[in-house]
Amino acid sequence: MNGSISGSQQWGVSDIGMEALKNPRLIQAARTEAHVLVQKDPQLSAHRALRDHIETVVAESHSK
Repeated sequence: MNGSISGSQQWGVSDIGMEALKNPRLIQAARTEAHVLVQKDPQLSAHRALRDHIETVVAESHSK
């Protein structure tokens, strides 16, 4: 989904999000948590919104 400059929907990463992406320990902690989550629930049955988002991103990346 793309946002418009003057519209109500915006797309992108906030300044706080960009700073978080520069923090290697935070990134590693997120990866570790993601691995644990997928090991416990490979189908992400308890995390439907996350599963739906991943499916959308994968579908969009394959359509390009």
